[in-house]
Amino acid sequence: MDSRRVAVLDRGVVTLVDPRSPVFSAFDLGPSRGDGVFETLLVRAGAALQADAHLDRLARSAALMGLPSTRRSEWSRLVAVLTDGHEG
Repeated sequence: MDSRRVAVLDRGVVTLVDPRSPVFSAFDLGPSRGDGVFETLLVRAGAALQADAHLDRLARSAALMGLPSTRRSEWSRLVAVLTDGHEG
């Protein structure tokens, strides 16, 4: 069974999508220019460990790159959707 979860955060709305389906927009600067930052989180029993520290780093990295900011509450919601029910 494939347990991967992929979600899109667009204008404050989190949507789970099929992990085999492409989700990039032609206007996304990541694939078109290589701009982007990422964070990885360790998940145990459905909770992202030290999520606040990871989200702080993500916000700082995005600001340093001059990328548009996303509200912390939206990132938190995305993390919650992706980690809900995860056994790892």
